[in-house]
Amino acid sequence: MADRQWEGATTYFRKYDRYVKRLRNNVGGHFGSEAGELAIKSLLPDAVGSIEVRFTGGGRGGAVLFFATEIAATGTLCHVPAATIPAKARRLLRHAYVAYRWATRAVDCVTVYYLWERFGK
Repeated sequence: MADRQWEGATTYFRKYDRYVKRLRNNVGGHFGSEAGELAIKSLLPDAVGSIEVRFTGGGRGGAVLFFATEIAATGTLCHVPAATIPAKARRLLRHAYVAYRWATRAVDCVTVYYLWERFGK
């Protein structure tokens, strides 16, 4: 059973290796300047955003970057092949779900075959 799970996981990640890496590099902690530049270039003409600066007593305050979510969403979806934004989002979520499932199964296999004995069962 574990052999089939491992084979399924490695087959999936080999097949979508470049796609998964591009998505990973455009989201989360991997979102770098290249992804940001690509996202800005890919913004739709009707994209809007704003900045709010809040000043409070004692020289404190802070900025709220309302445009950041638009840039992050655009960067996340720019490599997802589909004709519309909703189709891109559905495809991304489907791949995330499948990748998560295969990654979990692969971790189970590594645990059973490599870690279990090393930790004394």
